[in-house]
Amino acid sequence: MPFIQGLSGTDSKSQVHGVGSSKGSVWVEQRKLAHIGLNKVGMGKTDAMEEMIGEEAQTLCDRFAEKAKFGPVQIKGKLPVAINNVIWRMITGRTTKQDDPFMNEMTERMDSHFKFMSPSSIVSTLMQYFHRITKVAVKFGFVRGYQDFIVLLNNVRNEVKDFRAVQDGNFVERYRDEIAKASPESSFYGKDGENHLVGQAMDFFIAGTETTTTFLEWTLKYLINYPEIQEKLAKEIETVFGSRPSNIGQKDQLHYTQAFILESYRHNPMGILSIPRMTMNDVTLNGTFIPKHTQIFPYFKSMNRDPKAFEDPDQFRPERFLDKNGNFVTNDRVILFGKGRRKCVGEVLAKAEIFLFLTYFIHSFKIAPVAGEDYSDASNPGLVFTSSPFKVELIPR
Repeated sequence: MPFIQGLSGTDSKSQVHGVGSSKGSVWVEQRKLAHIGLNKVGMGKTDAMEEMIGEEAQTLCDRFAEKAKFGPVQIKGKLPVAINNVIWRMITGRTTKQDDPFMNEMTERMDSHFKFMSPSSIVSTLMQYFHRITKVAVKFGFVRGYQDFIVLLNNVRNEVKDFRAVQDGNFVERYRDEIAKASPESSFYGKDGENHLVGQAMDFFIAGTETTTTFLEWTLKYLINYPEIQEKLAKEIETVFGSRPSNIGQKDQLHYTQAFILESYRHNPMGILSIPRMTMNDVTLNGTFIPKHTQIFPYFKSMNRDPKAFEDPDQFRPERFLDKNGNFVTNDRVILFGKGRRKCVGEVLAKAEIFLFLTYFIHSFKIAPVAGEDYSDASNPGLVFTSSPFKVELIPR
């Protein structure tokens, strides 16, 4: 799309920078490095990944505990910086505090960009298909979300420009090692490689922050609306971990917790549409002809609430993923991270963040409603459908 090309930029082969919107041989190269690189710096090392996430989760709980001394706590806006810190640490090896001005600015601008990308935005929709509208809208300052993305892009570019090439270093250093070794026909070569590096970093932030944050916010609403479920979770977590922090190694002992998380994947309203795909050839699907180069948007909500796959699909019921003995039983029909070769490259990291942030939170607090707050599933449209801001009472356990 002209909009994505104009927003992220393109390389010498006219491919969008990064892995999210590229295709063909460029996508194959960039995807392979993203997968291997993230695994090497933490995503494939459970202990290292768990330590990074656990530190951020504990810091967030400590900050919430301090705020809770003075009354109800606003949830909105507190989670993204903690999630961003995990991603930034994996990419650059640098640790930032949750009140760090740079990371807070990055988070605020990213939130603005996501709101701008709402399907309900007429300007955003027109910009996706008509390049001249993009130029006019930006020139007259109509679209702050677009401008925020450019600032984000430049901030990341400035932050990674001084990293050297190190074969066994952090993600940026490993990427620079690929640039140093690349042949001219490679997407890692020269200026193309530098731009794809920035594109990859942006992909990680955009895909990894808003989706995980939004999912956790919706999950906290489930805990408010179903207090009996919250207490079952707290009891199970206390039984397995006692006074110790939760860990991924014992996740399989938390049958009800796993069922709750999977049901939250299935039922929550955040992931209406997946990122677009494109048909490479003319195809006919169930009698409908779809021409070559047609954009396809997988509709997650219809799949996750398909009555043929799930009984009473609109009901929130974690028990649907437990067998008669109370053991967790997974179901591949639930989709949150996509399917196939283009499924989310950060799925392992996102699942670990969701598990650890959620269990740390439930282990630390009883989460109670505040009179007058809205805990419904009314959502705000965007790239993901976000929850409206809400406050909660956090009672130390």
